Amino acid sequence: MEMHGFHERDRRSLALLGVEGRLLVHERSGTEVLVLANDEPNLSFALGVPTVPDADDGVAHILEHMVLAGSERFPLKDPFFSMIKGSVAGFLNAMTAPDRTMYPFATRNRRDFTNLLDVYLDAVFRPLLTRRTFDQEAWHLRPGDEAGTLALSGIVYNEMKGTVASPDWALETAEARALFPDTPARFEYGGDPAAIPDLTHERLRAFHAERYHPARARIVLHGPVPLEEALARIAAYVGEAESLPPVDPVPLQPPFPAPRRAEGVYPGSDGDGAFATTSWAFPEPAAPVDRWELELLEHVLVGRPSSPLRRALSDSGLGEAFVGGLDVGARQPVLRAGLRGVASDRVGQVHDLIRTTLADLADRGVDANDLEAGRNRIEFALREMDVHGGQRGLALALTALGPWLRGADPLTELDLDAVLADLDRRAAVGAETATALIRTRLLENPHRVDLAVRPDPEASRRRDAAERLRLEAEASRLGEEGLRELAERAERLRAEQERPDPPEAIATLPRLRRRDLDRPDAEPAVASDRVGGAERWRIEEPTRGIVYLDLGFDLRALPARLLPLVPVFGRLLLESGTETSELDELTRAIDRATGGIDTRTELAGGVDGRSGLARFFVRGRALAPRAGTLADLLAEVLTSARLTDRSRVRALLVETAARRRAMLEVAGTRFAVRRLAAHLGPEARAEEAMTGLASLAETTAWIERVDDAWEEVAEALTELRDRLVTRGALVAGVTADAAAHEAAGPALAELVDRLPAGHGARFDWTELPTPAPREGWTLPGQVHYVATQARLRDGAPLPGAWLAAARWLATEVMTPELRFRGGAYGGGTSLDPLVGTVRHTSYRDPNLRRTLEVMADAPRRLREEGAALPETEIETLVIGSVGALQPYELPAARGYRAVLRRLRGTEGMRDRLRDEALAAGPSAFVELADAIVAAGAPSVAALGPAASFAAMEGEERFEVRRPDAGPGVS
Repeated sequence: MEMHGFHERDRRSLALLGVEGRLLVHERSGTEVLVLANDEPNLSFALGVPTVPDADDGVAHILEHMVLAGSERFPLKDPFFSMIKGSVAGFLNAMTAPDRTMYPFATRNRRDFTNLLDVYLDAVFRPLLTRRTFDQEAWHLRPGDEAGTLALSGIVYNEMKGTVASPDWALETAEARALFPDTPARFEYGGDPAAIPDLTHERLRAFHAERYHPARARIVLHGPVPLEEALARIAAYVGEAESLPPVDPVPLQPPFPAPRRAEGVYPGSDGDGAFATTSWAFPEPAAPVDRWELELLEHVLVGRPSSPLRRALSDSGLGEAFVGGLDVGARQPVLRAGLRGVASDRVGQVHDLIRTTLADLADRGVDANDLEAGRNRIEFALREMDVHGGQRGLALALTALGPWLRGADPLTELDLDAVLADLDRRAAVGAETATALIRTRLLENPHRVDLAVRPDPEASRRRDAAERLRLEAEASRLGEEGLRELAERAERLRAEQERPDPPEAIATLPRLRRRDLDRPDAEPAVASDRVGGAERWRIEEPTRGIVYLDLGFDLRALPARLLPLVPVFGRLLLESGTETSELDELTRAIDRATGGIDTRTELAGGVDGRSGLARFFVRGRALAPRAGTLADLLAEVLTSARLTDRSRVRALLVETAARRRAMLEVAGTRFAVRRLAAHLGPEARAEEAMTGLASLAETTAWIERVDDAWEEVAEALTELRDRLVTRGALVAGVTADAAAHEAAGPALAELVDRLPAGHGARFDWTELPTPAPREGWTLPGQVHYVATQARLRDGAPLPGAWLAAARWLATEVMTPELRFRGGAYGGGTSLDPLVGTVRHTSYRDPNLRRTLEVMADAPRRLREEGAALPETEIETLVIGSVGALQPYELPAARGYRAVLRRLRGTEGMRDRLRDEALAAGPSAFVELADAIVAAGAPSVAALGPAASFAAMEGEERFEVRRPDAGPGVS
């Protein structure tokens, strides 16, 4: 077969994945295309290029940003964000990994697919890479706040300033430099803020010319992609290129002759604990089965709460939370195990415990049942492939691209039937296989590093001081004339950023029209009946023989004082053992027979006067023949989980608090939004008490009670289960195909019969506190996470047409003002038409005052600019809004969302909003502006440096708080 210069090199049926795989190669250029054809309605694309770093200046990461900021055919300032505005894609992004950069998207709409394909191909192969874009995305100097001073800014520069404030970044960076000191893996591929200003525009352009050549590109197409049309479009970009030899992959680090020790620091106070970890590097896998063998080893050792190495560390009392796992994304896989929150003088004890535990395990041998359980979970996960928000095509593409760009055969990498068969052959001798792996891969492996990463209160200040010295030296070198020229250049950049794209450039961008939209899939039908006193909601979906069982218990059965314990209660159900099973027996049984059991809370405000959603879900999945076993296991954990093991309860509380604190620098905006939501109603205040900023102090208080008043804690946990886990208010959602439903029915009836009837009391949570109107929560880093919220029309449902106006604020006001001109990594606006709120947010933002001013100016911008938009621009916004209302979902997610909609009473509202959004016009912009003004001053929540909050006075004053501190404590 020959098509547009491509010929077929190989073809393979990948039965486990349900796709027909074909590897195509372009004869002239050497561009390779992997086609994964099936009838799944989602069309996916991913392109990868090798971008091994050779310095800490972040060239690959910055290039990823710049590639999407204007190209020859689409010479807009930011076509990527323009496409986001009017696309119905379920996934649209770009990402940089340690040795590669990838450009993936997925959409159900065929016209949208070809539009995005054109934009991505032109961006990757023919980007403009202008100096303006470099200054904006990488770094530039500008006049400082005081005369004669300089400041540094840039989107990636500020993004990475937030990244380096994270303790996890410090751990990963120290580990990479210690394990791979002689290879490019030691470089910070995202860019170290101290080194980003060393990058020049010329070096970046040269890096693109070398690494982004068509000969080095690897492309994946998944789903019912129009293949001939797609190949024709690809050939238009690669057809004239000459083939080149492949870029050398990351060099292999020679094995260490003996294990090593290494140290690192992260920004933190003296009271914070250290990381203490042991990490092993392995040889490059010779075949895919080598990688999956390591996955199996990881599952046995640390993949479950009961895994022996993880359990030994968690139960040791030496630290706050387990850290570790396997990373197979790089050329040489790495396994890490250790603890965070370790006292400085006990770091060595953690390293010793890891080795003694492994030695003991090697002597005793691994239980063969653990291997079987791990093998089952791996296969179930591969069959289900429910990752990346259900984007199976992208999951397969991202799995294949790493090894493929390093020279492996992608069809062999994805032939998981063969991989599992090879894995079974290796494991045929049972536990001896894992025991031998522990010895050879870990105990006898000298390529090992014992790492300690300790808190350093001066780390952030040293970075600040080094930056100030650099800027002072540069200001001195420039002199008065140079500073004036720099100010003029900064002003030119600002003017260029504010200048709109010319109409002829805008006209080049392909766009969807209303007529191109597909009708959305109907919401799943929910058939209701009762089983043993509980409600059963049956949702029939093509689940390929899997039963998804979602048990929703009424959280309003709990008084407010018990809510902070709900997250740790969820963990105790699955991480403490039961009256009849030790933890290792329980998790082994779950892994052997099911696809897993997990818990989660779902809370959302009421709509149209209805009570809100407040449920605690226990969710399980299994193949239909194992539905009875799944039901037995669910009944066991729900009715007899051990809740009164003092050491276990304390360990889980400590670990929960530590994990939540660690997320502050990663997901600060999410915490700010959750804090603001607590102004809206009892459900949101309950969620804040359980998982938000308020939960940090509450969880710490419960830890103290475990130490000082254990009986009180034990009684509270028992009361929580007695009130919550009952059949009277239970809703059981069952998502399965027709045959699987038949197997699930009797199993569910037996499960419900084993649950107690319950108390029947319900609580309104009126005593939960409402946050202050303006709160600032201090973090040690150098950037902010900001959110504002206004409640419109007293919380009444809002018109769907306003979604287009809010999308305009996000894409045409917040993104340009906060990201492009302000240097933040992200900024946006979201409208919740069900509970009547509008929120503005920023992420990794160097500014606070200016950001709040931009957010406050939104109504004026809506009236003066938004309401004057041409019809074509409004149509683009409408299409993007409609796409966001109908995301792509796998059957399990469709069933679960159907349960949530019915519980909240929002069935059919998506279609109402869609119809109203399709009719949006200029009046929607004015109406939204009027509603925001009528709502009055917004609530504000921000996380960031204490100095920023201290500078805000008068009406702008923040009530300043510290994570882990109680209300009013600063």
